[in-house]
Amino acid sequence: MRKITSNILNVLNQVNECDYNEGLLAYPRYNKTLKQIADQANLPLFQVAGVFAALSPNTDYIKNLKSCLTVCQGFIQGKKQTECTVATYNHNREKAWRILKGEHFYSVFKGLKVRNFWRNITEPSHPEAVTIDRHMVNVAAGKIRRLTKAGISKREYTQLKREFQLIAEKEKILPSQLQAVLWFTWKRINNIVYHGAGNNPLLFPCANEWNVFVPIEKITPYETKPKNKANKKYMDGLLWPVSKKKGR
Repeated sequence: MRKITSNILNVLNQVNECDYNEGLLAYPRYNKTLKQIADQANLPLFQVAGVFAALSPNTDYIKNLKSCLTVCQGFIQGKKQTECTVATYNHNREKAWRILKGEHFYSVFKGLKVRNFWRNITEPSHPEAVTIDRHMVNVAAGKIRRLTKAGISKREYTQLKREFQLIAEKEKILPSQLQAVLWFTWKRINNIVYHGAGNNPLLFPCANEWNVFVPIEKITPYETKPKNKANKKYMDGLLWPVSKKKGR
């Protein structure tokens, strides 16, 4: 664990003022953003946060918000789940629907990462929850690894979580805040694109604000069906452009 601790501290030593300040506010801003959707749809925040977490795989933040709003609105409008376009996989939309129908998040999801992510959003001041995603696995490893090699076991997750908790305690911040600070820092120092609020991706070095809070008027739901059926098709819940050239 000494090497892991050293790798985490190495990234922590590269934190700038923006990374730190925005990291401290990240989960409260997630909470505030999703509360808008919950209030608009007249749904409990814990359900909307569950929908958001369920629809998060393989998509960026803004598309995740659009998918969340689309599914929540579709549910309260009495639509079928298959009528709700999302920017992720169909089986994740099915899980989001189960949450809206009353199943507890923990009965739908067993994975430690997504459970901690949901907890961090619903309770930003939770003293123990830590979202260990692939970026945090890379931080602990001290290098960027391929997605297929960034997975960890339950035991490894628990060990990493404890390491984050111990370092956060020394830094006098929450474990979730440490994780968010490192997330922003890791993306900045590795020149990884971050899709924040607005139409254009933010490129690093970081701007003065990460725009984690997005006003609800800037979150537009996906349409039920694509406008141009001849040039678009659905694949596993995602909208993909179809090339007119053969063999593409």
